[in-house]
Amino acid sequence: MGERVKKGVLSGRMGKLGLGILSGIAERGIASVETILGGGQDLPRHVKRESVRTTLWRLEKRGLVERLERGELKLSLAGSQFLKQKERPPEEPWDGKWRLITFDIPEKRRRERDWLRSALLNAGYSFIQRSVFLGKQPIPRAIFETIKERNLSGFVRLIIVGEIDDETVFKNAAR
Repeated sequence: MGERVKKGVLSGRMGKLGLGILSGIAERGIASVETILGGGQDLPRHVKRESVRTTLWRLEKRGLVERLERGELKLSLAGSQFLKQKERPPEEPWDGKWRLITFDIPEKRRRERDWLRSALLNAGYSFIQRSVFLGKQPIPRAIFETIKERNLSGFVRLIIVGEIDDETVFKNAAR
């Protein structure tokens, strides 16, 4: 059977160092810890070796990277999906339509609710209220597909609005 991604692994935020390490491993395919630590070269002044080691440990603990027999690291399926989710395609020119996303996900599915908030923020949407988000671009396909995979469609509404009586209220909210 194929590899499965543990629930909750793709949600949450990640700092620039973690994203940089994941992206670097993705580009190389497989990377040794020493290569990631600078391979004998100095890391940028603001990055400490211990911070890199801690970040690697956290990435491994979250299941985003896997350690191979020789101590090398490779991106896991979850790591690939996490990076794909973080990618933003270049923004298309605005078509003049606002995308208003509302959701009412039950408390017992809090993790999925938190994931959706994080995914929408990462996609450039701004929140107007805790369960109401506004954006100018269509929802990224990866988010839309994950909503369907997690059976959240019954809790999420997408409203596309062509005209608003006072757009100035929203122009500051949406990027």
